Amino acid sequence: MGKSDESIVITGDTDLPPNVTIGSRDHPMVIIIDGNWGGGNVTMHGILYVRGNANVAGNPKIIGALSVAGTMSGTGSLDVIFDPFALENASGLSKAGVISGTWRDWL
Repeated sequence: MGKSDESIVITGDTDLPPNVTIGSRDHPMVIIIDGNWGGGNVTMHGILYVRGNANVAGNPKIIGALSVAGTMSGTGSLDVIFDPFALENASGLSKAGVISGTWRDWL
């Protein structure tokens, strides 16, 4: 994704890109998915908030915190490692970013 030190809102159901690392302990991300999350083979440093359901496939690793408003299910192996340092660094984020291919200005 090439993003760090940002907050991103993804509208709709999504999987995070496979086989990538998003953010770092010193430069975490805040990602809000306004829909359902399907998991994937991703490592993320920071906070992931899913407003829908999480049906995890693959082996995602979240280092920081994960919150799912709906139900949690799946066949994958989800690792969530609480990291207060990553959360502390993420708490000051105030700028937003756009993930390539997610913006539409037509109906």
